[in-house]
Amino acid sequence: MKIINVSNLSKSYGHVTALRNVNFDVDKGSVFGFLGPNGAGKSTTIALLFQFLRPDVGDIAIFNENIRGNHLLKRRMALLPDAELPKISGIRLLRHSARYHGLTGQALQTALTSIIKQTGISTFITRNTSKLSKGQKTRIKLANALITDPELIIADEPTSGLDPMGRRQLLAIMENLARNGKTIFFSSHVIGEVERICDKIVILNNGRVFAEGTINQITNKFSIGDNYIIYGKGIDSTYLQQHSDITHIEPLSGNRFKIQTNGDGLQTPEFMKNIVEDNSIVLYYFMKESISLENIFVNAMEV
Repeated sequence: MKIINVSNLSKSYGHVTALRNVNFDVDKGSVFGFLGPNGAGKSTTIALLFQFLRPDVGDIAIFNENIRGNHLLKRRMALLPDAELPKISGIRLLRHSARYHGLTGQALQTALTSIIKQTGISTFITRNTSKLSKGQKTRIKLANALITDPELIIADEPTSGLDPMGRRQLLAIMENLARNGKTIFFSSHVIGEVERICDKIVILNNGRVFAEGTINQITNKFSIGDNYIIYGKGIDSTYLQQHSDITHIEPLSGNRFKIQTNGDGLQTPEFMKNIVEDNSIVLYYFMKESISLENIFVNAMEV
């Protein structure tokens, strides 16, 4: 089931185009990575999903319903924003949010007890948010987003400013939410986070979708030929140039070479068969090199 479906979405601010014909969908129970540099259009997309803005062109369906004028959908969604908290206690904020969404009495207390335990905020829930660390504030934001038990959580740069431990803890919570049937829309510009927890990603740049799919699908799509690192006695540039299926040779340190072939990744390269049969060559090291998501992300920013 598709929880989000975005079709031909475009948005401009005057003469500045923020989004251009953007298309993607998000599966139920997945962690969907929305990856892009600052200014790529990620925050504009999130504002459109929550109907804070209206698109110039295109449609958005959430839970298989068009969002135009359908404000009841927001009750099934939650936003974990990259924004400052009001300067009140965490418990007061959670109570206010719960009551706003119709929770009262025992139902409210049960929700509070559950969410405080789930997000690990019991030791600082009564303190004013202005007195909390960045990591503590992020946990309060997360608890506030989850207090009404939403089906879809949209997180806008949720790990921004967190230390490594805080980042790891937050990502673990996100993974656990997905295992329990929640759908996570995870907006970030941190590649390692996206690689760790996301089932599928979109790379956005200059308001356009640069790539979409699983990490393997994207890296395979952007791989041109096959890349290898090779090292051995008798192997040098002159020797490698003799093989017609090698299309590029790059010397590396330690008498190693990075080479690219015109192969399809499915068969043993022709030059390797020759090396195995050549008694004058002693092969010490041979490894296929995959293009990384980081390389693709950098290429997207250079477009």
